Amino acid sequence: MVPCNVRVSCRKGLPVFNKVVVTIDSLVAQGRRLAQEQQMVNDHKLSQDYLKDTGPSQPGLIGLKG
Repeated sequence: MVPCNVRVSCRKGLPVFNKVVVTIDSLVAQGRRLAQEQQMVNDHKLSQDYLKDTGPSQPGLIGLKG
C-alpha cells in the first residue's frame, strides 16, 4: 500500500497506481506516432475537401459507380 501524502487522499476503495517510468526515447517515439496520426487525419480531410466539389459519381465503363 502506498503511504498517504499531501497530494493523495487516504480513502479506502481508491485504486492504487504504479509509478510509470518514462524515458526520452519513449516520449520521442510517442510524439512521432502522434505526428504521423495527425498527418493521416489532415491528409484524409484534404482528400475529402478535394473530392466534395467533383459532383456525383458517374457510371464507370462496366456500369458500376465508383
